[in-house]
Amino acid sequence: MNTSTPGSQSGRGLADPCCCRQRLILLLSLMVFSQHVTLAIDQFTAPRTNLDQSIAELIEQLGDERYTTRELAQARLSMLGLSAFEAISEAQSHHDIEISLRAKYLLHSMRINWTQDHDPVAVKTILKGYEQLGNDQRVMQMHALAQLEGAMGVEALCRLVRFERTDELSKEAAVLVLAQQPPDELGEQKKLREVIRTTIGPSQRSGALWLGVYADWFRSPGAALQAWDYMVRGEEAMLARSPDRSSPKIVRYLLRRQAEMLCLVDRPTDVINVVSRLFEHLNSRNEIQLLETADWLAEQQQWDLVVKFSERQQDAFHKYPLLAYRLAEAHHKLGDHERSERQASAALAQQVDNDAKSHRQVAQELKSRGMFDWAEQEYRRVMELSQPASRISINAHYVLSEMLHDAQRDLDAAGVLEAMQQAIDNSDDGHVAELQSVLLTFRTRKEYFLSQHHAARGEWAQQRQALERAIQHDRTDADVLIAMYRLPGQDEVWKAQTIRRIEKVAAVFRQRIQEYPEDAAYYNQLAWLTANTEGDYDEALDYSRKSLELDPHQAGYLDTLARCYFAKGDLERAIKHQTQAVKLEPFTMQIKRQLEFFQSHQSSAPPDTDRAK
Repeated sequence: MNTSTPGSQSGRGLADPCCCRQRLILLLSLMVFSQHVTLAIDQFTAPRTNLDQSIAELIEQLGDERYTTRELAQARLSMLGLSAFEAISEAQSHHDIEISLRAKYLLHSMRINWTQDHDPVAVKTILKGYEQLGNDQRVMQMHALAQLEGAMGVEALCRLVRFERTDELSKEAAVLVLAQQPPDELGEQKKLREVIRTTIGPSQRSGALWLGVYADWFRSPGAALQAWDYMVRGEEAMLARSPDRSSPKIVRYLLRRQAEMLCLVDRPTDVINVVSRLFEHLNSRNEIQLLETADWLAEQQQWDLVVKFSERQQDAFHKYPLLAYRLAEAHHKLGDHERSERQASAALAQQVDNDAKSHRQVAQELKSRGMFDWAEQEYRRVMELSQPASRISINAHYVLSEMLHDAQRDLDAAGVLEAMQQAIDNSDDGHVAELQSVLLTFRTRKEYFLSQHHAARGEWAQQRQALERAIQHDRTDADVLIAMYRLPGQDEVWKAQTIRRIEKVAAVFRQRIQEYPEDAAYYNQLAWLTANTEGDYDEALDYSRKSLELDPHQAGYLDTLARCYFAKGDLERAIKHQTQAVKLEPFTMQIKRQLEFFQSHQSSAPPDTDRAK
């Protein structure tokens, strides 16, 4: 078995075997020892005076003709540890293959403690075992760090920028730091700047230089922009010269960041020039890339540039319906509503496959972006193209009905479910018998939507009749029970009967929680029912919190949590959590309406527990 270090005696001429044999044995022993020493990041404290020059000389000696010189230089660099990290990392791309191989060997022999004692527990958990991970897994952990709240993972990401073994991973970590929401307060900006500067230290790696300029942006935007442009052009040149050391994705991100900076200092001409350079790094056949770019332009409110983008990528905007709808949105934002509607109609008609699944995918995307009119036309196309009692048709009817209800078009919502109910009743499909529970849900929701339609018109008797029909179909529908509880002009018999119903359903939800303790939905249902009617508000709050523990970042569950706080009279927390829910789902109208309802109580008397959403 060959156990020599990479390139140990290849192509350089062999050393005299009688020369310095004892010294070689000692040096090799030192190398083995040093390779098993874990190098802590806080060891990076060696004085820089003349050190860089010495390291550069040692690196050149890795390619010396003499074997003993190469081995001695490698041993010395190994002993220097992280003080030589950056120079060794750079040497991986050395034109001399001997130096490149030895640099790679040295770099991968270093074992780095990626966490520090002061790191938060969440950071330590994410980075546990990081050393043993492959590149793809490391990127996943970087993204996990970036998603930690309160910029908790920024310092660790900066550490990865400085000490990751490949430029690609170092730059990936840097991009994730740059993607963090910049703080608004001066104190927080200073804190972030200090974290970046302290962690990246004197590093001259590309990612570290980007972060240094980003840190300076808060103090001197003009100088930072000039430095950023220089670095981005350098990265573009790097991509052209050495594609293995950069990527179009990284260059695109840096150009996007530059355009965002220029927007902030109101330099529109420069923004256009930078975005034009960005377009050059796109793959016109990659729908995801093109959509990401269109969405980014939309986020920046650069609607004119979306139109210019479509002109440069005409084939793609004609081929991909989601891009076509992005163009329709741009025309709408620019005030050209006629052109916008023509483009949306073209997008509906231009889908090559024209099957139910492709239209449903487009409908879901449009709905998530708040383009409800266009989403409705796509869902209705799904209904036209699918079998009446098929699962895709049932799903389209249900989602569309709930979307229309959210828009307070309750009569239309009920009509959608009525059409589906009739289609299932008239179908001779063999699996219709399996859909009885679905039919029950449809009937319940249809009657509930009708009740809300009558309520909006002040038709209380008709609302009561619709609610009575709804509760007969499903006695556990929380929305129906809440509407019954809030029904105006109810008599004492109705009130008492409704409260008994609520108590029985609450008991059902508690039983289901015991049976399915990991199902967040039952905790949320019970909390929502109680907080909107009456009962144990402390229990409701606890269950709401539990639902979010089991399924975090659910806007609907935050909506419930806010309602629980409101029921307990804690308006401040109610508004806080409802605001978070709106941020997660900015286009869900009921969530926005509840926030407006809470805000309307800020300067008024304590909330009444008998209230409408």
